[in-house]
Amino acid sequence: MICVLVFGVILTASFTLTFNAKDLSISQYQDVITGKFTSKVESAYEKNVPFHSAAVHLFNAISFNLFGEARTGALVGRDGWLFTTEEFSWSRRSEDNLAAAFERVLEVRSVLKAKGADLVVLPVPAKAAVAANKLGDLILPSRNAGVYDRFRTFLEDKNIRSVDLQRAYDIPGADRLFLVSDTHWSTEGSSVAARTACNEISTLKPLHEMTFEAKTRMEVLHVGDLSKFIDMGWFAPASVHAADRIVGIDAAMIISDADSLFADSTHQNDPAIPLALVGTSYSANSTWSFEDHLKLACGMDVLNYSQEGRGPFEPMSAFLKTIEKGPIAPIVVWEIPVRYLDDLDRDALRKTL
Repeated sequence: MICVLVFGVILTASFTLTFNAKDLSISQYQDVITGKFTSKVESAYEKNVPFHSAAVHLFNAISFNLFGEARTGALVGRDGWLFTTEEFSWSRRSEDNLAAAFERVLEVRSVLKAKGADLVVLPVPAKAAVAANKLGDLILPSRNAGVYDRFRTFLEDKNIRSVDLQRAYDIPGADRLFLVSDTHWSTEGSSVAARTACNEISTLKPLHEMTFEAKTRMEVLHVGDLSKFIDMGWFAPASVHAADRIVGIDAAMIISDADSLFADSTHQNDPAIPLALVGTSYSANSTWSFEDHLKLACGMDVLNYSQEGRGPFEPMSAFLKTIEKGPIAPIVVWEIPVRYLDDLDRDALRKTL
């Protein structure tokens, strides 16, 4: 009843507006033809409508709860699960984008090999593929669903070491490996990824040369990056699903030999840390504890060069620049969510070189 009354007030206010003449001025008839006048009407509406934000929040709440819909950018599955539209999209340029991304991986392998480092690629499967039981009426297109296998096949054909995370994620209750309101993996998902990656790393270097202890963090309520597409403002507490509950860890190194604190550091060209991690926010954001899980599972320290909000290719380009004249860790793990393989076109990828 309260929602109905509030909606009535907002609706009434919408019909009793007085617009400023300047807001709707037409400089020329072309404004009407090109749609500039329509844009001015929309801007004037937003500027003059009382409770505009409340109206938007209420509309989002109704769309989500009654129709199971989110704003452009997210899709709503079963039980309030949110998925990014990026995992479902496909364009005329997608095939060229994939070819360019595959080519870039080959180039990176060549650069690292010339520097004496081994590359281990960690493809992260789509959330929609892993948590398929939460898709509801949504359907992941076969072309999108096949990108992971295509990438893995390419890596195997080119003898590039990689981690089969989708196979490791093929377990009962796999949806718990991702977050409900976020594009990212859960702390359990990052833990499985770390252990699987370390199995591959073990073929290159003995594990557990160092000892780490897991320090459990306090539980936090995390409002995911997909929640912005169902922003409900004041209407959220009573209508939206609960935020994801996350319990991360910190990997604390155990020093068994006091002399190691003062170890000889004269060999500046020999990196003391054997593992470099390059990737996206899956690796850069400490919320999901991937770096810490990697230290714990591999028993080795990690240099994290990952960056948030820049995809997998730009952080790798930045990393390659840092090692042009300096030392490099002997093993480089490159975390690549497969949805990003179609994120940049060939020209954009050229700019990252």
